[in-house]
Formats: sequence, structure tokens, C-alpha cells
Amino acid sequence: MKSIKKLITDIVCSLPDLSSISVLRVFILNLWEGIEIEKGVRIGNGVKITENVKICSGTSIGPYSFISSGNGNIIIDKNVMIAPKVSIVSFNHGVKKSILKKKQELIPCVIKIEEDVWVGINSVIIGNSILKKGCVLGAHSLLIGTTKEYGVYVGSPAKLKKTL
Repeated sequence: MKSIKKLITDIVCSLPDLSSISVLRVFILNLWEGIEIEKGVRIGNGVKITENVKICSGTSIGPYSFISSGNGNIIIDKNVMIAPKVSIVSFNHGVKKSILKKKQELIPCVIKIEEDVWVGINSVIIGNSILKKGCVLGAHSLLIGTTKEYGVYVGSPAKLKKTL
């Protein structure tokens, strides 16, 4: 059953980015357990979303972005702008020396993106990160941790450059 869901999700997410098809895409993604997408969310072409994700109204997700919770949790609040090719991943792999890396457990984490946040193109947000209200994460940035409200963050790892 899971492979059928994946196939349908892949097909739906690869449809052209037209408003009528975006509505269909959101409707079908809402059918899967653990994916909650509110009305008014815009999802670009080629976006991949896994379970345990909530996306609130007014949010837009740019083409070819990847949002994966593993067994963690991702909450994207209202009116968030996510540019193309952004990766949001809320799990980590174990790193014990005595076990092959590919055989180690996934460690679930939480990611919260609060209201009115802008995430720049090709940025990466790693588990246990919180983007506070009104902040900006610049293009090609890597966020690990918690931002300040209305902060502008850039770099890898992302550092506070200024407050709006």
C-alpha cells in the first residue's frame, strides 16, 4: 500500500504548477495519513512531502523542495514563503562507531517554522530547528537550531546578520 501512495504522490507532485492542479495536488496529499495541508497553500512542481507534516494556509513552497519528517514532526505556520529547492529534514541518523552508518537508527526530531518566515533558495533546515516569526533564512544557508524573531540569517551554518 505504501508504494502505491508513493507512486500517486510522485505523480501528483510532478503535475504542472497550474492553480487548478495545485488544488488537486493539495487534496490528494491531504488523503495521506499524517500530512495536513490547509486551504490556500501553494505547492510548486516536483515538491516531495512525507508524513507527519502540517502546512498552514497562505504558505507557498517553491518547486523541487523536499520536506521529510522521518518519524519526526514538521510544522509550517501561516504565510511562510519557501523558495525552490529547499530541504527540510526532521530526523538524523545515529553515528555509533561500532555499527555501519546505513544500519543505524533514525532519530526523530521536530522542525517548526513560525508565521511570516522567508526561506531562501537551496537552503537546508535540519531537525530540532525553529525559525521564529518574521525571520529570513538567506539563500544557500544551513540552519541548525533556533532563530530570533525577525532575524536575518545567512551562511552555513546560518548566523544572525541583522534584525529587521
